[in-house]
Amino acid sequence: MTDQTNKGLSANALKLIAAACMLVDHVGAIILPQVLILRFIGRLAFPIYAFMVAQGCRHTRNKLRYFLGIFLLGVGCQLVYTVATGADRWNILLTFSASILILYCILWMEGSIQKRKYGQLAVAAGCFVLTLTAARYVNRQLPFDYGMWGCMAAVLAGLFPGGKNKPLPVLLLGIALLGTAYAFGSIQLYALLALPLLLCYSGTRGKRKMKHFFYIFYPAHLALLYGVAMLIK
Repeated sequence: MTDQTNKGLSANALKLIAAACMLVDHVGAIILPQVLILRFIGRLAFPIYAFMVAQGCRHTRNKLRYFLGIFLLGVGCQLVYTVATGADRWNILLTFSASILILYCILWMEGSIQKRKYGQLAVAAGCFVLTLTAARYVNRQLPFDYGMWGCMAAVLAGLFPGGKNKPLPVLLLGIALLGTAYAFGSIQLYALLALPLLLCYSGTRGKRKMKHFFYIFYPAHLALLYGVAMLIK
């Protein structure tokens, strides 16, 4: 990854914060819906994950394996997600799967024209149009979690690399978060509180390999919370 430094928050640290916030959010959604502060805290999870998906798209060595890992996990988790939350939409991993495909198209386009004069400007304009068009299309065809703006969040965060331009991906992500607030209500504005954390991203993975933990955590915590909810009813 770019911007290698020991200062700031590693990818593992950010993902652990996001996992904790997601757990709090789902406790509120499944067990304690009357405690709204749990849902407020939970808003921080989505932007952190969206940012890390964008980073993963830019830095993974095996783009196909990265996509399939998230997509297949999303497919496998869909039943647990539907039963646990009662939602009639596809889970966030499938939203991010659509984001990844759009980002891959953008990265291909970026690589093909960035050496030309005004290439970066052309990429930015073309990416925005492509992103908006594709996100509108997938949102109309499939009921993704967080809808069109959810799909766009990781895409906008991945339009430019980090490094010296680190504030720019975070700013673009913030625009997508404002879009989710417009589409889904003012509670989504609490997601903006995650942006200062993302500005502290060190560009490093962290000392431990925790990929499998994060993959297992999503379906496991949903199943556990659903079981607890059934026991206390």
